[in-house]
Order: sequence, then structure tokens, then C-alpha cells
Amino acid sequence: MDEPPEEADRDTFYDQRIAYFREHGEPSHSIEVIFLLMFNIDGELYIQRRALSKRHNAGLFDKTVGGHRIAGNTIDYTLLYEVLRELRTPCRLVAEEGFDQTLLLLRDFINVQALARVVDHPVVKLERVFNKERIAIASRAHLMFGIYNGPTDPAGKESRGVLRYSLEELEELVSRAPQDFTHDLKWILKNYRDQIVYFINRIHRITA
Repeated sequence: MDEPPEEADRDTFYDQRIAYFREHGEPSHSIEVIFLLMFNIDGELYIQRRALSKRHNAGLFDKTVGGHRIAGNTIDYTLLYEVLRELRTPCRLVAEEGFDQTLLLLRDFINVQALARVVDHPVVKLERVFNKERIAIASRAHLMFGIYNGPTDPAGKESRGVLRYSLEELEELVSRAPQDFTHDLKWILKNYRDQIVYFINRIHRITA
């Protein structure tokens, strides 16, 4: 069962989910979130190292950007807000049918503004690690791929840094030390690998 966009502060939100999971052994109502994987023009993925101060998944390698949709905010605004907060660059959500054309037009400006498109809208149950305790949280995700070719300057409290990896390098690292990566990122790599390869090839074709 879905519930309205989240209004509670993050600590209250997670306290409620943890309590429900401990009592029932399954996630509570799903919430609406964004999952963003960002690429540069070389096809490398931007991977975020989560800050040690984060409430969950502290210190783990994660997708580029994620966040909850707050009541009253659109998905476009949620994406813009989260990318500005975590990478300090604006990001524009572009419809699939206009993405190639928009990227071709703005390819000389993607060092100062990111572009993103929606890939899928999966409903998922993924684990978060809270002080070594694994809690499953249900989400209605807006999975997006984006392109950005500028510097990254993550906010200090949000991230320990942003690293760049080729898909093959990232998969090798995950296979060697899966415990160092979030369930979110591992799930995306496993279930959307073909779409990732297609998007990388698409970037190369348009920006060549």
C-alpha cells in the first residue's frame, strides 16, 4: 500500500520505518523516491561515498543521488533539489523523446548543468543498514540516468566524496567487496545493466 509523499523529518521518518519493520518483519507503506545514476561524456559513473555521519548506509558507496519526494514537491523539483544539495550543480529533467535533441543542443554546457531522463518506475524493497542492523524499506522509485561533465563539490555532511568509475571497474569492485556498496546501487547494476550500456553508447554517439 502506498502512502502520500513524506512530510516528516528524516529522523522521524526512519524511526517509524525501523519500528514497523522490527514489529512486523516487513517494510511499511512504500514511499516515493528518486534514484539517479549520473555519467560523464566518457561513460564513467559518478559514485557517491556516503558520509560517516549519515543515519543509514554510513560510509558505503552509493548511486550518485537519491532522495524522498516531499509533499507538495514535484519529481522535477525533487531532482533539482537533491542534485543541488548533493553535487551543487543544477539538473534538468528531460522527457525521453527529447533527450537526444536536448543533449545535442546543450553538449557544450553540460559542464555547468546536468541533464537527466527517467528510465523506469520500479516498486522495490531494499535494505538500509542502521548501526549494522538491516532494515528493508519499500519505495516507489523514479529511476533516472543523467549526464554531467563538470566538477563535483559535494556538501560536506552529505558525502565523503564523489568518484568516477567505468561500468566494468565498478562491477569488479562490487564483486570483490559487496559489503562496501549499498543495496540500492547493487540492485540497479544487476537489474539495469543493459540500459546502462545502452545509455553509455548513446552518450558517446551524441557527444562525439
